[in-house]
Amino acid sequence: MENIRTLNNRQRKRKRAEKKVTDPLEALGQAIYEATKAPKTFRSSVDEDALKPIKVLVKKNQSLIPTAHRYIKDRLQRENSQVRLLALGCHAALAERSGAYRALALADLPFLLDHAAGTAPARPLPPPDR
Repeated sequence: MENIRTLNNRQRKRKRAEKKVTDPLEALGQAIYEATKAPKTFRSSVDEDALKPIKVLVKKNQSLIPTAHRYIKDRLQRENSQVRLLALGCHAALAERSGAYRALALADLPFLLDHAAGTAPARPLPPPDR
């Protein structure tokens, strides 16, 4: 009985993964979430396979750059230090490739410093999960 449940769970997960998202905004949000979700084991950098869909979407549609910036800012506000680190990795990857993204990041530099480097004394960064 347990094997049937496990098989059914795997099949459901596969079907969800196979669903093709047609809305680029939704696809971008899902890709950023997948790239920055907290893993079970420590990772210090974003997986290249997880970054690839983000890069492809932003390259195809330049109007998604502000949305990507907003989604990454949202992930930087999370309490989980691993999520923030991975979001910073996504930020760096997009900043390397896009001048428009760098301009947005420069406009939000105080926010980035507060949430990535912990420069706001009133709001220290939460500690890593144990």
